[in-house]
Amino acid sequence: MKYFILTLEVLFAGFFVLVGCMVLFGLIETFRELRTLAQLRCPRCKATYGRATARRSKAQYKSDLADEIRRLRAEVGEYDDIDFFSHEWPVECPRCGHQVYYDASEKKLVPEVEAK
Repeated sequence: MKYFILTLEVLFAGFFVLVGCMVLFGLIETFRELRTLAQLRCPRCKATYGRATARRSKAQYKSDLADEIRRLRAEVGEYDDIDFFSHEWPVECPRCGHQVYYDASEKKLVPEVEAK
């Protein structure tokens, strides 16, 4: 019985370490996404986007995604039309207002797709 309890303690400790590492990795990846976007320059006026614009555009994307989920659930009850793993969101230049998409998986602006 003593070894069984010790094994459970080791399993629980390992589980919490694993979850902690996953959370830490997620936070680091989000920080890298936003830092990279903040350092990029607008293709039109060449101004950097900055941290505030990066945070605001990511927050707006998450808010729009949540609204779309609520709307579809109310109408249909299914999520088949939503791309949960999209890594692109619109970014608006704080200086000139030009809108482009930022591809977080590639960590670059998508030049051929312009925001609506």
